[in-house]
Amino acid sequence: MQAEASVPWISHLFRTGEALALQALASDYTVSLQHDACGSSVEHSIRDAEGEKLGPSFRYKVLGVFGVEGRCVAFAPHHTPGTLVLAFRGTRVDSNAASRPGRGQAAPPSEDIKALLNSSMVGVKWLPDAAMRVHAGVHRHHADLWDAEHSTRGSSLRLDQLGEGLGGWLAGLCGADAPQQIVFVGLSLGAALAQMSALRLASEQPQLAARTSVLGLGSFQFANADVGRLFESLYGERAAQLVTARRMPARPPPQVGW
Repeated sequence: MQAEASVPWISHLFRTGEALALQALASDYTVSLQHDACGSSVEHSIRDAEGEKLGPSFRYKVLGVFGVEGRCVAFAPHHTPGTLVLAFRGTRVDSNAASRPGRGQAAPPSEDIKALLNSSMVGVKWLPDAAMRVHAGVHRHHADLWDAEHSTRGSSLRLDQLGEGLGGWLAGLCGADAPQQIVFVGLSLGAALAQMSALRLASEQPQLAARTSVLGLGSFQFANADVGRLFESLYGERAAQLVTARRMPARPPPQVGW
């Protein structure tokens, strides 16, 4: 991956190696961390294919876990106080590996695959123009993590166990608690969710969107051209779309007490 020197925030992520740590947050950590992880910390080290350490370790406190079908985890980096990282989970395969169908039968698609296949375009109330349309499956996952009332769908968790949705939680970040910088990052389906959620933030909390950057890793088209132009006008060089040529095998993410 190569970053443009004209965009200081993304150049800094590559220069320090934190871009790889953010990729890990949006992949392994958003899959493994559950709603009871809040208050704990995770640590990621930059390593080569053989596991040898290449650079610094990055440590993040887990602030919140949002959603069931869609998933976002909020992190506070220990090395940059005042920064908030929102990492969005990518596409998962069927997690119920113990109950595979018999020979000759196709495995049922996961909820993420169902979302990707639901490619009809729909209008949403928080976009400013009725001509603006977004991918229905991605929006379903977005609504699941953004709105608390959607997060209980298909889950054994009660609303009081899940807490508020991401939208309500972000709305509560004001005054002395407001972050100075927010980074939305996602991988694959998570990248589309990160971009859609950044758009929603600009609609509902423009004062926070003004200090927000968006890093999409391997996103796909989730909106029509009208929405694309709106996204560009809102974020411009504060948004980057990157593609990795090769992803290292996943390792169990370490978790340490806070």
